[in-house]
Amino acid sequence: MRKCVFCDIVNGKVEAVKLLETSLSMAIMDLRQAIEGHVLVMPKKHIENIYTMPKEEGNDLMACIVKVSQAVRESIKPEGLSIWQSNGEAAFQEVPHVHFHVHPRMNGDKLLQVYPEKQFDVDLGRLKSIASKIRSKL
Repeated sequence: MRKCVFCDIVNGKVEAVKLLETSLSMAIMDLRQAIEGHVLVMPKKHIENIYTMPKEEGNDLMACIVKVSQAVRESIKPEGLSIWQSNGEAAFQEVPHVHFHVHPRMNGDKLLQVYPEKQFDVDLGRLKSIASKIRSKL
């Protein structure tokens, strides 16, 4: 395994501003604050991507994300909130350790445009086909 900055934070080798810590998860302030209140929530165990996330860690992580999101809303009072997590190069994952961004949003902030300008609806038959493919692996 190559060096992981999040593992170094969890192990106390790199300083971070911690917000919340459980036996399985940790929430820290992101060094990049495009909008004040940007937080990262991660499992303490090194898990590279969401595909290998054990259920226990996933449950604890989601509970922390909800708790942090509520605290950000109450303290920062943003107009909205984005929560995102990326896996792999195509999704712009920068650190190979699962982490969720809890990011306050303000109207017109121009952050995180998720969709290209034009979207195309897919007919119901195609959606059912895609769902069937996914459902077969659940």
